Amino acid sequence: MSVFGEEWYRHLGGRDRLLETPAWETRELSTGAVLIRRTELPPTGVGERRDFCLDGDFVDPAAYVFDGRPMPNLYEQRERILANYEREHLDPFRSLDDGEIGSDLVICPDHSPFGAEDLEPLDYTKLTGQSFWTQQACQVLHVERDGHRLYVPETGEFIRRLVDEDGTPLGTRPNGVTWNDEFLTLTILSEDHQENPIEFYRMDDIDDPSLCQQFHGLPNWSQNGSLWQDRDEPLTGSS
Repeated sequence: MSVFGEEWYRHLGGRDRLLETPAWETRELSTGAVLIRRTELPPTGVGERRDFCLDGDFVDPAAYVFDGRPMPNLYEQRERILANYEREHLDPFRSLDDGEIGSDLVICPDHSPFGAEDLEPLDYTKLTGQSFWTQQACQVLHVERDGHRLYVPETGEFIRRLVDEDGTPLGTRPNGVTWNDEFLTLTILSEDHQENPIEFYRMDDIDDPSLCQQFHGLPNWSQNGSLWQDRDEPLTGSS
């Protein structure tokens, strides 16, 4: 069950579109939010997965909400990408050119199982023995490559450095940015992302969700202000 407030409407195609989600129940609450229930509660079958029909195609409600495409189409797209492209680098975002954008799945140090002794200096090859999955991401961010760093394109907030083949970040953080201000990427930490090439994360336009976002039903929205709750202004640092 999910509830989407009015602030989500412009990102997900509007209130009326959400109310048309092919799910067991959709309705508008007294607050103006839209409630979507995938299945009957309690479910009628243990472990049962229900898909829904939209214009003759079966579509997962999450796929409809965040993109509208039937899930089998997304699986087919992913298989085509994996068949036709190889991952060039340990960090897929190294395959972006300067100025290109993609959607990075990141987790902040505070929400990770690692401490200062693990992250300073940072070496991804030593961050082993932990299980990560896509839903653990703190943020699904639009990021833009600028040299060896990734920033939020709308605000210029620093996200992380690109990672070399030996697992260590390239270059230095911006001045004024500490180890605790640098996000970790699940594209390296999560086993289900370690084979995906950059085509899985690349975005042609800031309003066009990547295949990764569509595949996992992850939201896509523009970022304003700082990502950090204790800051009013984006943490950009200085070169």
